[in-house]
Amino acid sequence: MCGFFILGLLTYYTYNDEPPIPEIVKSTDGATLFTRADIMAGQRIFLGSGLMEYGSIFGHGACLGPEFTADYLHRAAQSSIDFYAGANSDTARSRTKEDFKTNRYDSATGTIDYTNAQAHAFNECRAYYASFFGEPTTKFGLRPSAIQDPEDIRKLTAFSSWSAGAASAARPGHPYSYTNNWPPEPLVDNQITANSIVWSILSLGRVHTIKTFGW
Repeated sequence: MCGFFILGLLTYYTYNDEPPIPEIVKSTDGATLFTRADIMAGQRIFLGSGLMEYGSIFGHGACLGPEFTADYLHRAAQSSIDFYAGANSDTARSRTKEDFKTNRYDSATGTIDYTNAQAHAFNECRAYYASFFGEPTTKFGLRPSAIQDPEDIRKLTAFSSWSAGAASAARPGHPYSYTNNWPPEPLVDNQITANSIVWSILSLGRVHTIKTFGW
């Protein structure tokens, strides 16, 4: 019964505290970077390409490849720091943290406005993932040229970008993100919270209970 209670509680909080999926994500100049449809399509591509059995998103999946939420967050933060001035600039690091921690979701319009640095990072990450998934060998543990369609790459990047935003932007009314600052990333001041540790232990306890008693 304890396992079912924890499962029910986790499900309740998952659906009541889930991060919003924007209708549109724009750059500062008003250009559309991606839409809700792109994010949802990116999720379908991620699952349909078997990437859940290779890597993970939001910590869910396998451990053979990258954790794509963490991977995008780190790469985008590095790109943002370089955009502002470089790794040795305290101002660049500070502005990057502010960009990623600020919640720019407008619930009235369903939009998120990326800063110029975030938009630049999105495009750089898109180019990186095009190279990563288009690798003609098994260098990264994937089948050769696993995903080559530029539109599929853009949608996959949109999915990862959205997940990274949910992991870093402050939840309204709270000093931590929708994922309790998971994954930890010092470049955006993502310091994992006590709640993350507690719920992780409870989740592991639930899995252990199910395996032990067959529930």
